[in-house]
Amino acid sequence: MPRSLPTRCAVSLLAFAISTSLFAGEQALNLAPAQAGQPLEIAQRYYREHAADYALGAQDIEHRVSDVVFSKHNGLTHVYLQQTIDGIPVDGAVSTINVRSDGGILSLADTFVGAAKGRTNVNTPTLNADVALSVAAGYLNIRLRSAPQLVGGKGGAERHATYTSAELSAAQIPVSLLYVKVGNKLRLAWNLVIDRMESESFHAEMRIDAETGDLLDIASYVAHADAKQPSAGFARPKGEVLGYSASYRVVPFPFESPTHPSAAFSSVVDPHRANASPRGWQDTRALGSVGFEFADTAGNNVFARADLTSNNSSTNFRAPATVNGNTLTFGYVFDPNAQPSTGNNMPAMGNTPAALVSLFYWNNILHDVLWNYGFDEPAGNFQVNNFARGGLGNDAVNADALDGTELPTPNTNNANFGTPADGGAPRMQMFRWLGPAAVEVTAPYQATYEAFSAGFGPAVTVPFPGAFVQVNDGGPNGGREGCLPLLNGAALSGNIAVIRRGTCEFGSKALRAQQAGAVGVLLFNNQGGDTLLSPGPGTEGALVTVPVSFISENNGNVLSAALANGPGAGRLLPRAAVGADRDSDFDAGIIAHEYGHGVSNRLTGGPSQATCLNNEEQVGEGWSDYIGLMMTLNGTDCAAPRGVGTYASFQTPTGPGIRRFPYSTNRTINPFTFRDVADPAQSVPHGVGAVWATTIWDMTCDLIQTRGFDPDRVTGNGGNNIAFQLVIDGMKLQPCRPTIVQARDAIIAADVANNAAAERCTIWRAFGRRGMGLSASSGLNTSRSDQVEAFDVPADCAQFTVGSALQGAGTGTVAPAVPQAVAGQTLLPFTFTPTGQSRLTTVTGCGGSLVGTRYTTAAVASNCTVTATFEAVVPAIFANGFGN
Repeated sequence: MPRSLPTRCAVSLLAFAISTSLFAGEQALNLAPAQAGQPLEIAQRYYREHAADYALGAQDIEHRVSDVVFSKHNGLTHVYLQQTIDGIPVDGAVSTINVRSDGGILSLADTFVGAAKGRTNVNTPTLNADVALSVAAGYLNIRLRSAPQLVGGKGGAERHATYTSAELSAAQIPVSLLYVKVGNKLRLAWNLVIDRMESESFHAEMRIDAETGDLLDIASYVAHADAKQPSAGFARPKGEVLGYSASYRVVPFPFESPTHPSAAFSSVVDPHRANASPRGWQDTRALGSVGFEFADTAGNNVFARADLTSNNSSTNFRAPATVNGNTLTFGYVFDPNAQPSTGNNMPAMGNTPAALVSLFYWNNILHDVLWNYGFDEPAGNFQVNNFARGGLGNDAVNADALDGTELPTPNTNNANFGTPADGGAPRMQMFRWLGPAAVEVTAPYQATYEAFSAGFGPAVTVPFPGAFVQVNDGGPNGGREGCLPLLNGAALSGNIAVIRRGTCEFGSKALRAQQAGAVGVLLFNNQGGDTLLSPGPGTEGALVTVPVSFISENNGNVLSAALANGPGAGRLLPRAAVGADRDSDFDAGIIAHEYGHGVSNRLTGGPSQATCLNNEEQVGEGWSDYIGLMMTLNGTDCAAPRGVGTYASFQTPTGPGIRRFPYSTNRTINPFTFRDVADPAQSVPHGVGAVWATTIWDMTCDLIQTRGFDPDRVTGNGGNNIAFQLVIDGMKLQPCRPTIVQARDAIIAADVANNAAAERCTIWRAFGRRGMGLSASSGLNTSRSDQVEAFDVPADCAQFTVGSALQGAGTGTVAPAVPQAVAGQTLLPFTFTPTGQSRLTTVTGCGGSLVGTRYTTAAVASNCTVTATFEAVVPAIFANGFGN
């Protein structure tokens, strides 16, 4: 089979029922009143009785209970129902029913497929599971020397089985049947879970048509980064006696990295929170145990190892503590002038142990903070021992520091996180980030530009001279993108091809130039001004054998314009002497981003699902950026731009980092609106996610402005705490494979559950400013280009400006005298007072009415001006010329 990524076939989302709503014109909320019974019973009964409201028949609501998750802080029980057909699940068809503590139903997010049984092709497989495994191997270009072996299974309607094949998957391969939507049909498929994280970033469900053997879909578990006092807000509540103490030398929470303002390495003693980690961070044993179990970077929530050769081995090096009785000290000193690793696979040397301590510390901090926001055991968090609190255990994070840094072709300038369903241990892989290189131009002008090396092609280790020639493919943007057959191949031969970033993969355009005879490639950005990145290889980068460098949009535009008159000259230079490479294990923003993928994947659709964020308009990258921002938030962050991954990418903290724009409420700094989701310049999923994160960052800053900032980032009650809780709860409330508008609606619903809708207008205004207002529409969840942008908000939440003006020959005053910012539907009074020999004659504007000197507007629905006319009073004159 050809290895081409199949089109994702996400189940189309059905419309919400129009039922009772808290506010007219908004999503349906408060669907059912208080009632007696258990939440699961209430949810199932409501669904049966109201199936027709969701265009479902009696057969369509056949289901199994996927998860029932209780949220302590707001009393909601989230009931997740998986649609089945004769016992076989339908991919992505998970309905979320959110039941209040009094038995009322807050909301229902429905993704069941209507007329489901009539859409199926077959109900029994034509091809056996072993054939499907062979198809998967062919797609992955793996030649199986021996057939996969059946090692167990539960059978049933889904024909659950487990196979083993060391060539195909590092872990055992669960196999089962499910229906996958293809067009308007549901096709029976074998679902294979393949784990190849040892050799490539591939851990996914592969769906093989059980009738034809076609590869229908790949649902990946892996998401990529893409490229006060330290203890403030983290005071530990009292808990059981541990019998041990542990200290960690780190850049402590909430500081993001060693280069952020006021950040410094310090020793933090016993930073765990007892409610989230009752046995501390170094112990997986039962409550009541005394002392520590692990004296290295391992414990109940995370196992942090150095995976320098990317073998994912459980025996890889973990940084040991210095043990003094029952005291553990992780006191490794970080040397910013030394390289992340010393080479020759020596993880116990140099900066690697310090990196492991940082990685271990921040994974545990994330675990404990997010536990307090509702990512706890029933919700599917990551722990070995769940202490009988619900959920499935044995799924602590496998966190790999400096993953693959000593491979022949090292892993660089990225990170990733693979999230299986609850009970399956996720894997976080953190990479080395290369220092910037340089490009020197000697003709037709002289300049030296900072550059990044690509993540493919040979490294530039010595100056690489050549003539710069702009490619021409005859296509858009002056033919400079190299995405079509090149028209000037002869001119490129023996020279360095200059190519603009565009709509095709970096590896493909570099390969096209190489095939034309270019001996080097210089790519330049098409967005972000001075933003740099390390280009990824795509599907063809492995075939590129010439060096590839990358410069910014601003510098590239200058060079490209100069080359319009003929070839230039210069050199690709090796990495500049700016110090050592950087290790993302010291960048808490990137660690939190990756952990955030685990959070959004486990909370959306319930913890038993692992593929509810695989649709085209999914914003998992946005939630991850947001979690990184919130975990490192301080009280002044809304006043300045904030980047993601600025430490790892050698930028200042206010730089854009690894995104097109930094996060900022200032539209001149970050101009994103909903329409940008469809912009080809915005990648999927990172660019799409950045639009979402921009919006909920605006919402957070607005809430901080109205409710204040609380330095207690865990249990405080400031606008930052309110916003973080709304976003986490929104993930629980939204449907499987949500659109952006459905994600917005889930946050609105969370405000009803958490705050009795007290923050509703603040939330709506933030969404409205970025084009995700009341009338906005996402269209299909399978498309990012069919949205309708709208900036409106509910009438009572609108904010308008009402001004006043005075005219006429007379004089007078008005109160209030300055323009007034008011919410929609406000009746705003003005008082007009004549002065001197004047009188008030008329007042017009804003649809109001005048009583005496008081003018009251109609309900304000737009910006408007109230205009008063004053007339000069002329005294009466008698015939004799004298006044009376």
